[in-house]
Amino acid sequence: MATSTRWCTRGTLRCPRRPVGGGTEDSATEGFATALLIQFGTDGRITVLNCGHPAPCAVENGLVRELALPDAELPLGMFHLSSERGRPHTVETTPQVLVCVTGGITETRAPEGTFFDPARHWAPPPQANAAQVVDHLTAAARAWGGRPRNDDVAVVAVEASAAGALT
Repeated sequence: MATSTRWCTRGTLRCPRRPVGGGTEDSATEGFATALLIQFGTDGRITVLNCGHPAPCAVENGLVRELALPDAELPLGMFHLSSERGRPHTVETTPQVLVCVTGGITETRAPEGTFFDPARHWAPPPQANAAQVVDHLTAAARAWGGRPRNDDVAVVAVEASAAGALT
């Protein structure tokens, strides 16, 4: 009997509201943005085009692994720096939860200066749903940094439904 996986149309997003360009010197000179385009196939595969963004992570039974994505594209607004173009990459995976973060998570530093790595420095409960993954990840990053962050923080988690129902 063939099985199929459908991805839910709802995910969990946590992103605090704050004005863009908080008046720092960097905000006036940053003319680029990172982006992550993800297409969820009906066959359980995902296709990803990464434009300078932290790679998404697959979460399965409490284990976290970063998706290996070759051919990363330059961030939006920087294409003029190279004629090389990245290509979408299809990943043969159906993780329990797919989680995407902004640099506000990956650039969180411990007091001694070590960056937070979502694929190495946290582990959600084995059967965590998308909302629980977001809660555990943001709590782990907060604990890692030990101080307020100066960067934007957004976490998107999407869960698959093996039964084909949208959850």
